[in-house]
Amino acid sequence: MASEFIQSRGIAIYNASFYENRLEESLQAGTWAVDNFLSSMACANEKTQKRMIWGTLLHLRKVAFSDDYTTCFLGASYNHIFSHPLIRSHLNYMFRPADVTDLLDYASRNFQEGDSLQKSFCYIVLQLQLSGHVVISDLIQAVCKQLQELHECIRQNPIPRYKNAYVRYSFLLCCYRIQLCDKSPMEKEDLYILLYKEWRIITRIISIFSGIVVGCEFTNFASLTANMKGHIEFAHLYLKAARTDKGKRNKYSGKSGVDHLQKLEVEMLKQQYEKNISLDEIYTILFPGTSKQQSEKLMKE
Repeated sequence: MASEFIQSRGIAIYNASFYENRLEESLQAGTWAVDNFLSSMACANEKTQKRMIWGTLLHLRKVAFSDDYTTCFLGASYNHIFSHPLIRSHLNYMFRPADVTDLLDYASRNFQEGDSLQKSFCYIVLQLQLSGHVVISDLIQAVCKQLQELHECIRQNPIPRYKNAYVRYSFLLCCYRIQLCDKSPMEKEDLYILLYKEWRIITRIISIFSGIVVGCEFTNFASLTANMKGHIEFAHLYLKAARTDKGKRNKYSGKSGVDHLQKLEVEMLKQQYEKNISLDEIYTILFPGTSKQQSEKLMKE
């Protein structure tokens, strides 16, 4: 259907604008109206369905590349749109075919200022990955360059704009590392979904290895570590990262001199909790060098 869709889009684009307007009206009305729009799309004849898909994509692209940074993909309505099979299978047409610059341009935009996890951007990338439309290896050099530049910017001026961008490019890098891992396509799909689902915890580990606190509203490692008591089930991974050579460079003590990393260890011993090992495997995939480093240390000991 994808090739037919490309061939027909030039003819259908005028009529597609009608469905673009209908979707925008549905978004204003609420999630129930969006669900009705998507349901009618699934039941429509082939010609109408193509126009509805293209109308939806026209709207999504308009929002994605809007100069109005207050406009962004938020709320359940957009999640319903992105996760719909008919939209997900054509989501790559939000970006120019065979051209990665659009996705990089999208990653560089200063939007979602109030969302330190940048979840809507991550959700779009997740859906692109699940559909097999994006080869992150084509982006990786530019992504790594941006991360290096942003790291320096954050060191000098840790404003939300830089930190949010760092989170977006970090998500792309994590997707690349999943692409490289020795797993089946279905296992990789599960890893992409897990990456998105537990992005809050994973950004905390990224913070430790990068030496800059991102993905949250905290400004230092003392506060970030103290907050890990609320995520005690994943504290073993946080401590694992903090004990690496890179992790030891961070300051986990507050102004009072209290070592919050030590307090977290005490809390783990004190509390009766069940360790959540769901991220243990993806930890070794996303941070391969550090896992190898710790294994070698244990063998020497």
